[in-house]
Amino acid sequence: MCFSIAFAITLVFPPALLAHNSTFDPGSGGLYIPTVEVPNPFGTGVDCYQIDLSLTSNGTFSLAGAVPTDCGGVSLPPLTGPSDGSSCSQFSVGTPDYNRCQTARLQGTWSFNFTLINEFNNIYTLTDIEEASLYPGEFNIWGVSEYDDNVIAGYDPEYDDFSILAYSSIEGIQEFLSFNFTSEDTVSGCFFLVIDMVPGDCYDTIGTRISRAANNVTDVEKVGKMLEEHRTLEIKGNAPKAMNKGMNNHYKRLRKELTNNRIKL
Repeated sequence: MCFSIAFAITLVFPPALLAHNSTFDPGSGGLYIPTVEVPNPFGTGVDCYQIDLSLTSNGTFSLAGAVPTDCGGVSLPPLTGPSDGSSCSQFSVGTPDYNRCQTARLQGTWSFNFTLINEFNNIYTLTDIEEASLYPGEFNIWGVSEYDDNVIAGYDPEYDDFSILAYSSIEGIQEFLSFNFTSEDTVSGCFFLVIDMVPGDCYDTIGTRISRAANNVTDVEKVGKMLEEHRTLEIKGNAPKAMNKGMNNHYKRLRKELTNNRIKL
């Protein structure tokens, strides 16, 4: 008898891995993984493999024993064109189709790095695109944070940039990011802590798409540490620049959408 399980694996080479739909056979002690996502070493997307493991291998394997396969449902439709969004050039700028196409560029799992006093890394997974319920012609993409909290993101047609809003595990704390693409799988912009709906200051952030589907999980204590360091910087007067008008407008629209559709504040 076989059954499906969630499984985490250590990869020998290259240094990142996400496994989907793993199946363990108790009779043989084997683990079959139909889709293994491996970020491309050139930063241009992901490659996928199939592999069989024995539990005696302690979950470690080399790609030498894996068979390349089509990524199928875990991959995005191919994105063509440079980071300026010309992959959406078949649509007229400002139309709903163009706005949806731009929002779709956010699909996948993103890793954002930024520094307060110490360096932090946040993970957001964005999967489901829907038309905005309060702003016709705009689109949102829904997902979860690494803590499994609600996340909403989207393209802002007024200011031609992108944003992510995540509710944290600490009551009254939100994470807001505003950014633009620097390549198909990298972005650059600002990370803000929002405390009791009051945005803090901008911390420079770089984001990288690390997967087309699954998300990682990390320690929830990190949110508290970020808050502590942010307040320390504010007391010292070292916090960076404030949120501008465009960022603030998109934050408010995403917050309204999140409140209206997924949670009640």
